[in-house]
Amino acid sequence: MNAQKTEKKLVSRAVAIALGIVCVVLATALIGVIVGYVLVVDEKETFILFLKDEVYELNQTINLNKWDSWIDHHTIINEAGNYTSWTFSASYAGYVTVRIDYANTTSTYVRLIYSTTLLHSVKYDHQIDLGGTGEEASFPILPSAAIEVRIGNNQPVTAVESVTITYCY
Repeated sequence: MNAQKTEKKLVSRAVAIALGIVCVVLATALIGVIVGYVLVVDEKETFILFLKDEVYELNQTINLNKWDSWIDHHTIINEAGNYTSWTFSASYAGYVTVRIDYANTTSTYVRLIYSTTLLHSVKYDHQIDLGGTGEEASFPILPSAAIEVRIGNNQPVTAVESVTITYCY
C-alpha cells in the first residue's frame, strides 16, 4: 500500500510539475501576444495620426487657408511707361494678391498673365489699375508653371514702389 501511495505522489507531483511548466509556457506566450498586439496598435495609431495630419493639410488647401509669400515688401523702380515683372509657378488653384505697400505715385497697374492646359486650354490676362499706397488687387489662378505678375507705371514720372505678392491656395 505504501508503494501505491508513493507512486501516486510521484505521478501527482509529475503532473503538477508538467501543468506548472505548461502554465509558464502559456503565460509567456500570452505576454508575447500582448506585447505584439501593443506594438501593432501603436503602429496603427501612428499611421492614423499621419492620416489625420494629411486630411487636415488637404482641408486647409481646399479651403484656401494656405499661402506663400512670393515677394515681401520688395522695392521696385519703374521709369515712366515701364513695368517690373516676375514669373512664378502654382501647383494648386487659388488666387494671387498684389499689394502696393508704398508708392510715390497715384497710378500703378498690376497685370497677371498665365496659361494652363489643366483640363482645357486656358489663357488668362487681366490688368487692374490701382491708386497707390495701400491698394491691392487679387486675381484667380489655376495651376500653372509660368504665372507672370507685372507692376507698371502709368505716370510720366519715375515710380518707386514697395510691393508684396502673396499666393493663397
